[in-house]
Amino acid sequence: MAAGFFVQNFSRQGPPFLRGLEANSLPIYALFFAVAGADLRIDVLRTVWIFATLLIVIRTITLIGSTYLGARLAGDPPKMRRYSWMGFLAQAGVTLGIANIVPERFGTWGAGVATIIVAMIAVDQLIGPPAFRYALIRAGETWRSR
Repeated sequence: MAAGFFVQNFSRQGPPFLRGLEANSLPIYALFFAVAGADLRIDVLRTVWIFATLLIVIRTITLIGSTYLGARLAGDPPKMRRYSWMGFLAQAGVTLGIANIVPERFGTWGAGVATIIVAMIAVDQLIGPPAFRYALIRAGETWRSR
């Protein structure tokens, strides 16, 4: 992040650098998520699926409540209060990094925790982007809805 920030803001190579990254990012993302998917162990998931489901539900309820409260305190209109939580469902980067470290550091039970984390990310990555699109449309924040 620091290198990208520096190149974009303090050199003339920022725009070509950014275009090059965008043009070549798909294979990098595909590899990143393939590695994450390889860490999702079905045998462990069978034993921890209840905890994974519970954490997904708790996280979603917390997102709904916190974004509603924040939007209300900020004076946002009702549509923004109702739908803004959907923009925060998708998560991955740092969380996947943590999921990869947990089994190494915490042995036996670390594999279960890592599987729960990866399962949560998988669900959020599948639901998050379509939910965010839905939220943008319902909140009147797209060119279609104007």
